[in-house]
Amino acid sequence: MTDPVFAEEFELISDEDANKHQDTYPFAVRVLVCKDITPRDPRVEMVLDMGRGFTERVFDPREQLFKREFAVFPERFMSCIEQQSTMEIIKRKAAESGLTDLRIVTSSPLLVSAFHKEYIRILSHPKDDPRSMYHKDYLRALFVEGKDVA
Repeated sequence: MTDPVFAEEFELISDEDANKHQDTYPFAVRVLVCKDITPRDPRVEMVLDMGRGFTERVFDPREQLFKREFAVFPERFMSCIEQQSTMEIIKRKAAESGLTDLRIVTSSPLLVSAFHKEYIRILSHPKDDPRSMYHKDYLRALFVEGKDVA
């Protein structure tokens, strides 16, 4: 269900935490918040379109959700209003579709605001890691040399 790039990170959210607050969401929820990974990052390029199909299943009334859903930066395909309503719509569709597990990789504050803290882990790299957007070489290439660093 998940891309190997994120499998290890999703495991940071225990089954116990993912299933807390069953009164809010009657399915397991795991959310990775990317503080310094953009949708242009080559690490997510191969799974990026998973957000599009997820968004279509959520907002198209004719579509059913999969039993296990996984989306990477689905906010790329949503308006602000859709981001705010995503979880309410998923909650309504969950029972009829049999949704048991939802995993989202996002950087959207609007999406994140719908989740309990137990569901969330923040991904970031130390500032001295070349993969970090805050690394001096990344910033120099982006802003001084005008290179595409993704």
